[in-house]
Amino acid sequence: MTRSTRPKNWFSYILRSIVLGLVVAALVIWLQPLLQNWQTSQQQSNQPMSFAKAVNRAAPAVVNIYSLTEFRGSYYSRRPSTVLRLGSGVIMDNVGHVLTAAHVVGNVSSIEVALQDGRRTSAQVIGMDPVTDLAVLRIELDNLPVIPQDNQLRSNVGDVVLAIGNPLNLGQTITQGIVSATGGRMGVINSHADLMQMDAVINEGASGGALVNSEGYLVGINNAQFRGPAGQGLKVSILRCLIHWHGRS
Repeated sequence: MTRSTRPKNWFSYILRSIVLGLVVAALVIWLQPLLQNWQTSQQQSNQPMSFAKAVNRAAPAVVNIYSLTEFRGSYYSRRPSTVLRLGSGVIMDNVGHVLTAAHVVGNVSSIEVALQDGRRTSAQVIGMDPVTDLAVLRIELDNLPVIPQDNQLRSNVGDVVLAIGNPLNLGQTITQGIVSATGGRMGVINSHADLMQMDAVINEGASGGALVNSEGYLVGINNAQFRGPAGQGLKVSILRCLIHWHGRS
C-alpha cells in the first residue's frame, strides 16, 4: 500500500464507523419505546386484577345520607316519634347537586349528607321524580369530589360493575357484579328503557349509591333489590341509568 492511498483508507474506515454508529443509535432510539411498552405489559400481566383505580376515582363522590321522619304523637303518647332512614347519594357536579333515590328522601323532615372526607352538612330536596324513583339534593360545600361521567357511555349485558354505598350504616362498601339485563329485558311492570339489572349485592342503606364501570365512570344509581316469595335474597338489583341527567331542569 502506497502512502497516497493510506489516508484515503483511514478516511473511509472512519466514515463507515460514523455511519454505522448513527444507524445503531437510530435503532436504539426507535426500539426503546417498544421495549418500555413490552416491559410495562409484562409487569401488568404479572399483577392481580384490581379495580382499585376505579374505586379511587369514584368512591370519594359517593356520600352517606341520613334522613329523619317525624310522626305526630298518638292517643297513647303525645310525644312525637322520629324514624331514621339510611341511604347513599352521588355528587354530580362541583356546585353541590347530589343524585339519590327518591324513596330515601321522600316525605322526610331533615336530611344530612356525610362525605367520605369527614365533612357533614344539611341538604335540601330541589327535585324529585317518583316514577323513576330519582331525587336531586343540593348541598352547600366547597371543593366537592365529582363522580366521573361520560354522556356517551352505554352499558351492555356482561359489563363488570361496582356498587358503592353505605349498606346498614357499616361505612362505604364496594361490591362487584355484572350487568345481566337492560331496558325492555327487565320484565318489570311499568319499567322504563333506562332500567338495568345486575348481581352486585346491595342492602338497606345502599339505595341511591353509585354503580360504576371498571374505569370508575357512573352508569347507574342503586335502586332496589328483588326478593323471592319466601323472602330469600336473589342477589339481583335494579338500577337506574343516568342517560337523561344532563337534560335535567
